Order: sequence, then C-alpha cells, then structure tokens
Amino acid sequence: MLFLGIVLDFSITRIRDNPWSVLGELIGFVVFLGYIFFPRVGGWVFIAAVVAMNAVPAVEFGLVVYLTIPVIFDWSWRGWWKQSLIATLVSSLAIMIGFAGKYNTIASIFYALLLLFAFGAGFVLRQYIEENLRLNIHSVMEQHRYELALLQTKQELSAELHNYTAGTLSRLTTLSAKLLEDAKDSPETSEETRLRLELLHGESVRALSELRRTLSVLGQNPTLKATPTPLATSLDTARDVATGFGFNVEIDTDPENLGTLSTAVTSLLRECVREALTNLIKYGNPEKPCRVSIEVDDTEGIVDFTMMNSISSFSANPVLSSGRGLKLLGEQLHISGGVLEAGQTGEHWVLHITIPLEMEVTK
Repeated sequence: MLFLGIVLDFSITRIRDNPWSVLGELIGFVVFLGYIFFPRVGGWVFIAAVVAMNAVPAVEFGLVVYLTIPVIFDWSWRGWWKQSLIATLVSSLAIMIGFAGKYNTIASIFYALLLLFAFGAGFVLRQYIEENLRLNIHSVMEQHRYELALLQTKQELSAELHNYTAGTLSRLTTLSAKLLEDAKDSPETSEETRLRLELLHGESVRALSELRRTLSVLGQNPTLKATPTPLATSLDTARDVATGFGFNVEIDTDPENLGTLSTAVTSLLRECVREALTNLIKYGNPEKPCRVSIEVDDTEGIVDFTMMNSISSFSANPVLSSGRGLKLLGEQLHISGGVLEAGQTGEHWVLHITIPLEMEVTK
C-alpha cells in the first residue's frame, strides 16, 4: 500500500521535479513504517520528521504529509488523547504559521481542520467503545447477579420441598402401603375399602414421584427425566382415579386425533386434565356423571377441552385449595395463545379451554 502511495504521490504532484522534495517524501514514507510497527514511538518520529522537513525551504511535501491524519486518529481512539492533541497542534502550527509561505494558506487551513476532525473522530470512537464496554460489563454483572439469585431461590425452594413436602408425602406413602397391606390380610375389610386404599397408595406414590422430578429439575439433575405420557393414557388414568373416588366419568374423544397433537399441546392438555380432575374430586358430586370431551378442529386450528360436572352440596375444606390452580393454568394458556373459561351454570360447573394447534411454545 505504501508503494502504491509513493507511485500515486509522484504521479499527481510536482515533487518529482524537486530532488529535495523527492528525498523528503521518501524519508517520510520510510519513517511512517516505523509508526506501523511501533505506534507510539514511531508516530512521534514520523510527526517530528514531517515538522522538521517542513522547516527546510527546499523540501515541499506531497501526499505523505496527510499520513499524519491516520496517526492522529489512531492515537485518539487508542485513548492517547494528550499526545494526539499535542501532535495535532504541532502539525497544524507547522503548516499554518511557521511555514505558511511554502504552502497555500487555504490548503494549510484545510489540513489543520482534517487533523482536528481525525482527533475528534478518534475521541468519539473511543468514547463509544468504552461506553459499549461498560454496558457489556454491566450486562454481564447483572446476568451473573440474576443467576446467583435464581440459584439461591432454587436451593431454598428445593430445601423446603425436600424437608417438608417430600417428607410428608414419604410418610403418607409408607402409611398407605402399611394400611393397604393390613387391609389385604384382614378378611373383614371390604373390597371397596381395599380399592380406595390402593388408589390412595397409588396417588401418594405418583405425587411423590412427580415431586422428586421437580426437585431434580430445580437441582438441574439430568439423570432424572420425565418420560412423556400419551394423552390417551393420561385420560384413562384420570378416569380410573375419579372412579376410585366414586365418580362416573364419560370421556368423548378420538384417540387417533389425540396422537396427532404436538408435544406442547399434549403437555398443556395434560395439565388441564390434572387440574380438572383435582377440582372434580374436591368439589364434584359423585352421584351425578361427569362429562369430558376433547375435540380437534383442524379447520379452526384449535383444540377444545370441555368438562362439565355437578357441584357437590357440601363445602370442601378450605385447606384443600389455594384457589390458584385455575388462575395459574389460565395464565399459562394466555401466554400460549389459549383461552380458559370456567363458571357455574345452574347446578353444573363447566370448564372450557381452547388451545391453538400452533401454540406459542414458552420456556
């Protein structure tokens, strides 16, 4: 590039007619090489050479004098503002004041303005780089603080779930297993009681397994991974559980259509079934049938889940419900583009859920 610059310089300027100018131009290009390898020291040598040779009346520079512009810019964006500003002033004065008679005054002023522009551009670029670096550091620190806070929350939640909830479920599972074993050995225990004890034991084991999977997720343990259950199987399990509590559940759906649903839709429908089953057992009337329907509408691109059951006349124990199940499910459906509608119609409780087939997957 320097060689091309020399050729261009000698081609478009008049310095080739002056041997001293040619010598000065070549010296300037050679000294500029020192700046490339040693930016600070080499730059000062180049600036000093240009200023010194400007003092020689016989030497008239060509394009090499404009190489001070990248030097000034480079120093400025590196943050060497003091020496960059000094070099700008010295070079400008050398052209404009001390040796103005050798060059055109307008050209000298233009050259000085270019140096000031190079200094300003380097300064702005340096400020931008430093500000961007500060923002990146701040972002990394905030992300690190967030991850630490999240980790602490996970650890505290894991400890609470393990020490209290898991402990209670473990004792309940052990007790239900003992009661079931005693019931099987006792001829006085009715078949209905044994079935309910089996249901109690199975539900406690299932709840404990789900809790342990939750703990594994909180602890980021990849060794325990939940195996997706087919939706048809989840429906059959829910019906069996409801039957164990004395409910007659009628399910209207097409298993083949359920098998075509995406994993995200299936997972969300499974959550709907679980919440609906929980509310049915707590508030439903086992003397009246419960109807569940799941319809896949490819034309509208939606899945309709509807559950209708009769409401029990007695009031459930308030400790059995926090009132947040349907609310959380509704929020999850809203994020995914679905709709949840629930309310009482006469003596019946109707839960209607609409889920888009191409739902938005959230993490």
